[in-house]
Amino acid sequence: MKENIVTSIIKQNCPKCRKGKLFSSSLFNLKSFHKMNDKCDNCGQDFNLEPGFYMGAMYISYAFQVAIVVGTLVGAAVFNPELSFQSHLIIVGTLVLSFFTSIFRLSRSVWIHICVRFEEAITS
Repeated sequence: MKENIVTSIIKQNCPKCRKGKLFSSSLFNLKSFHKMNDKCDNCGQDFNLEPGFYMGAMYISYAFQVAIVVGTLVGAAVFNPELSFQSHLIIVGTLVLSFFTSIFRLSRSVWIHICVRFEEAITS
């Protein structure tokens, strides 16, 4: 069964076959959450396409961070307009730090899925 691109991005699977894992360590291991596999275990797709390839993922990460900040500020203003500026900063800072590892990995997954085309395996 073919996995769709959104599921593949969220699960952080290989963009070419959508089966192998991009990352070699757990999301919650703060010492190595950023470590990626060199190649896909299933299809052999190289995950390090060129030096500095994942610099583009910073723009995607920035967009996710902006969405968190704006969403949090709008939500706080709607549901509790009396919150002080310092309270807003504490809430936003806590959320951004809490989701840092998730956003880092998700941004890399989105970036490689943009750049590598899916190839469905031919079955005889």
